Amino acid sequence: MKRLNCLYNAKKNKEYPWALKHPKVENALALFKSRKDAMNWFLAYQLDCAVWFQTDKRIVGGLLIGYKNSDDKMEYELNVDKFDGKLDYEETLKELNITKDGFRDEDGAKVAVEEVVDFKQLHDVETYFPLDDDYKYERKASAKDLEIEKLRAQISELSILLSQRTSGTDYSQELIYLTKQLEDSNSDKETLLRQIAELKEKLQQQETVVVEEKVVEVEPTVVVECDDKIKEYVYIRNLSACKQIKILAVYVKKLEKLSSKLASDLQTSVADLQAVDKNLRDALSVAQDLEVEYKDNDEKLRFLAAIMFSLKKSLRTLSEKVVGKAEIEDSAENALYFETCDKENVKVAQYTSFVAYDQMHVGFVPENDYLYAVYIGEPAARKHFVVLDSPFDAEQVVVSNEVREIEVIREVPVEIIKEVIKEVEVPVEVIKEVQVASDDKQVSAPARFSWLALFLLAVAYGILIALVVLFATGVISA
Repeated sequence: MKRLNCLYNAKKNKEYPWALKHPKVENALALFKSRKDAMNWFLAYQLDCAVWFQTDKRIVGGLLIGYKNSDDKMEYELNVDKFDGKLDYEETLKELNITKDGFRDEDGAKVAVEEVVDFKQLHDVETYFPLDDDYKYERKASAKDLEIEKLRAQISELSILLSQRTSGTDYSQELIYLTKQLEDSNSDKETLLRQIAELKEKLQQQETVVVEEKVVEVEPTVVVECDDKIKEYVYIRNLSACKQIKILAVYVKKLEKLSSKLASDLQTSVADLQAVDKNLRDALSVAQDLEVEYKDNDEKLRFLAAIMFSLKKSLRTLSEKVVGKAEIEDSAENALYFETCDKENVKVAQYTSFVAYDQMHVGFVPENDYLYAVYIGEPAARKHFVVLDSPFDAEQVVVSNEVREIEVIREVPVEIIKEVIKEVEVPVEVIKEVQVASDDKQVSAPARFSWLALFLLAVAYGILIALVVLFATGVISA
């Protein structure tokens, strides 16, 4: 079975943004203006092929498997539920001109192919695919098989309902007829489904009880739309250094949550693991550059140390829990996924590539180098409160984007020192003043110093007496 990707890249080619490309071939097979044109053009070749296709936000939207069944007729399986594009199953079937039973709507497909007139075919379809590339796909039950199983289960339910009836009309013949219709491969299954529903309604008919409901007035509820939505992609290095630190703090807490929820012994392709590793190292590079910028700011450095400590810890956890295998093909189906708090499955490579912060989708690479979808319109809180583990003993670092200063809380043991004041006897040296005759009648130097000594001695003696009185009255205790 062949493989193909239907990719969207308007930045590379605005006129023909949709490309059909094999993951191992450098150039595309053909370029188109729309996904509908690309898919219907390729399906017209009726090749056994697995086609992964994106949305116009560059998110993988689904997988279409096409193969020839035992009757040598092309049959298709569409899966959109396990991918992040949030495409509607029935709308996608309509776009691809595929019926609910897994076959092509030939009339609709013919019209769709005739409308594909503006496109660029770069290679021949027969020679484009690598000869050594054979995709193995374990085919599940077809849509037709699943529909028959569903109808069979509904008929079994009717049989149980019929056996529980003790009175009323006997519908056993209708049940036998429906069973025969199910086994008939030429019967119209849509009609059969309607007939089953009608018989079920008859079997469940009971005396209708009318209950008078009391009308209760309900106050109208006003729904206030939140303004905290992502409006644009922003490269983190284009923001202020202070805001970069806060974004990194939110990012490392996001990684901690991811690391704690990842199971052990996970396997993925080498390329997928390298993409995740690159995201973390890009963030680490930003933190290292901020360290240089704040080399003279101890408070900021301590906070950056806590961020880098958490980042490196997440890198170690990732290397311990996830192994990249060369034999695993790099594809959306084999990629590593993570279930968010909204119960959505997101590729880990995409989840670790950005931070939703203050109406911004903040990435660690310039927008032209960003490989993932930008979640325009998704929630992006303006307020965050983050507590990080620190590489320093008994220390936590706290950050809130509601305050300008970064608060560092550190537990430090306080030593209580008791001060003991003792009365000390101070020897007094008496200096005899000697008067020396002088023509200018100035006092000699020894005389000046002796007066100063006497003054200081008097002050000390006064303090000593005051202390003795305070001790005696109990104002000061030892």
